[in-house]
Amino acid sequence: MTRIVLAVLLSLTMAGCASSIKMVGPERREVASLYSVDPQRSWSAQTSRNEEIWTVDGPALQSIRFVKGLKPGDNLFEARKSKSGSAYKKGMNSHELMEFILDRFRAGGMERVEATSLQPFDFGGRQGFRIDFTFLMPNSLEMQGIVFGAEIADRLHLIFYYGTRQHYFEKYREQAERVAGSIRFLKNP
Repeated sequence: MTRIVLAVLLSLTMAGCASSIKMVGPERREVASLYSVDPQRSWSAQTSRNEEIWTVDGPALQSIRFVKGLKPGDNLFEARKSKSGSAYKKGMNSHELMEFILDRFRAGGMERVEATSLQPFDFGGRQGFRIDFTFLMPNSLEMQGIVFGAEIADRLHLIFYYGTRQHYFEKYREQAERVAGSIRFLKNP
């Protein structure tokens, strides 16, 4: 029980100052005033200044996180300071972006953070990337995740999906992949 409480606290810390929890219905939803996605189902949602988090069973077990456009110089989880001082830089290639993202997880206290694949991804018709990765929470809970991302109009947009490796990651993986695959831009950025 202590492990679950710690995991919940850590995941909420990663979200920054989150608002109250609201329901997201299965109808198409706008993200960051830039694009919309098809939620596929109902989700509980929290929003903060730079993130929107969706979950079904709780953010410590699984969640989809929409990072709303990092500007050059921004860090991924703004409350965390990187040991290497890494920040997003405009024009990073997919390998540099992968290292930036993995470094931010490590700086946030996650252990054994490893990418298992890096491949191109169609981010709503824009050239993007997909990173499959694994990590260990500070409480030793094994996690698995996917990051979908693209640099659009000088900002880095990311969609994270991760969950416990034992059960929840696979339970919602296909839905999360369909959410990321449903991106439609609202206007030409």
